[in-house]
Amino acid sequence: DTMEALLRATAHILEKDGYDRLTTNRVAEKAGVSIGSLYQYFPNKDALVLAVGERHFDEMRALLYERLGRTVVPAGLAGTVGDVIAMLVATHTKNPRLHAALSERVLRTGILKRRAAHLQEDIYRPLLAYVAAHPEEISVDDPEMAVFVLTHAVEAIRFGLAMGHSGYHVFVLGDAGSGKHATTFRLLRDRAASEP
Repeated sequence: DTMEALLRATAHILEKDGYDRLTTNRVAEKAGVSIGSLYQYFPNKDALVLAVGERHFDEMRALLYERLGRTVVPAGLAGTVGDVIAMLVATHTKNPRLHAALSERVLRTGILKRRAAHLQEDIYRPLLAYVAAHPEEISVDDPEMAVFVLTHAVEAIRFGLAMGHSGYHVFVLGDAGSGKHATTFRLLRDRAASEP
């Protein structure tokens, strides 16, 4: 239907060319509809981006819940953290270029900020609950801060890898055995697999 064609066209242009090159005329042309038809559904390009972003975050949330439902915690904190990292990587490797374009819009304009915050909470709460229930496995003074750092570190690495500028490097610093290299390599491998 027309709405679906417009959303697919918007996502395609965002992935390929980014927000700055997205126009309602390009979306209408790519979707095979008139500009008048586009405006019956969306008043401007930000409304298109918002709709695509909400759909993308809903897909990420569904993937997250599906992964959480399969996560088994008897492996202890290290295994659970590994599962959470794998889950974060999986959500970020679903349409990574689209995710990067949408993340950039969240940072620049605040569009989708509420949806991104809800998704972050969906990741944060279960891990915090696990850490709080197993204090013998992790000795930190502030479990909330530890979980915050873990989830944001993965997002920061993913964002850094998506920069796509020549000469740009990702520098990862942390304690030995913290999983920083394994996480970074996993993100790099998944990113490379998604590239043409």
